[in-house]
Amino acid sequence: MYLAEFILVFSFGFQILIWINFFSARLSRNSKEMESVPSSVLPVSVLICAHNACSQLAKLIPLIMRQRYPLFELVLVNDGSSDQTTMYVQELQKSWPNLRLVDHQKSGPGKKSALIQGLSQCRYELILLTDADCYPAGDYWIQTMVRCLNKNGDIVLGYSPYYRKTGILNRFIRFETCLNGIQYISCAIKGFPYMGVGRNLLYRKAIFDPVLFIPDIIFGDDDLLVNNLSSSATIYACSDPGSFVYSEPKSGWKEYFHQRRRHFAASTSYRIVHKLFLGSYHLSFLFSYLCLPFLFINPHFPWLFGLFLVRLACVWFIFARSARKLGESDLIAWFPFLEIMYLLWLLVHSFYLRRRPKNW
Repeated sequence: MYLAEFILVFSFGFQILIWINFFSARLSRNSKEMESVPSSVLPVSVLICAHNACSQLAKLIPLIMRQRYPLFELVLVNDGSSDQTTMYVQELQKSWPNLRLVDHQKSGPGKKSALIQGLSQCRYELILLTDADCYPAGDYWIQTMVRCLNKNGDIVLGYSPYYRKTGILNRFIRFETCLNGIQYISCAIKGFPYMGVGRNLLYRKAIFDPVLFIPDIIFGDDDLLVNNLSSSATIYACSDPGSFVYSEPKSGWKEYFHQRRRHFAASTSYRIVHKLFLGSYHLSFLFSYLCLPFLFINPHFPWLFGLFLVRLACVWFIFARSARKLGESDLIAWFPFLEIMYLLWLLVHSFYLRRRPKNW
């Protein structure tokens, strides 16, 4: 009984401290559209690796080519596609000379080798990464990300939400994405970066080193790059809505399950300090709920349940403040229910998702 009380009190307190000290950074407000670009901006290479994504590229490429930025190129790596990608891009090159095509012979799962070859072909110092199924929020995506770099920066972590659809799966996908975004962006703002998303990531070409990739992990290339450089590089985070890159969410639980396995596989190779931090946070979260049944048979039920409510109110308030800035206000009212779903999701992680996926 006393052990359960101790675990509950410690878990509640630890959760409150983590959210206040690490996840509570004030994200930027909605900015007005930029009307001018400083003449001193650096040229940018937008890099995309695509595999059988011709239909997505038909929507994405025009969005990138109309970006309001003075000097940039789009380097598209055709990663062993068997569709019409090559012919389609070659036709577009007649209208857009800053669109470049790099053919890569795919030799295995993942995109490590395609990314390395694409980087070697980029002409400019600043590399802005996204995926073929991602779409910039507006015409100032490149400009907004570059402005967040500052003079001494090496990396800018961007945010990549999912489009809003109907159904509980979509709401949960956006909740988990928003929750993760709040956490890694806030930690970066507070000087403790631990991850980024390759769907929206800017970095200087000079910091890239292929040896930072872990050979036996076929996913999470950009995620692990940020994690490995977290102590040596100057890393900023951009939460301006003009920098967002949207993605189409999965339409089925099985597809989403497979997608999340890929991220989990990468997280097992984080630096030890980050694994301890994230592991402690998630364990305290699990104990906060799994030990709740003991409250109802505990003589100290009133004050223990009161502490649980304090923890819930604190986390809910911080989440709500940041979710509004990330354009996910509709998730706020659903927070307690979605947090319970997230608890169940973590339990699934613990028992099944440790097996690394074999396919891209």
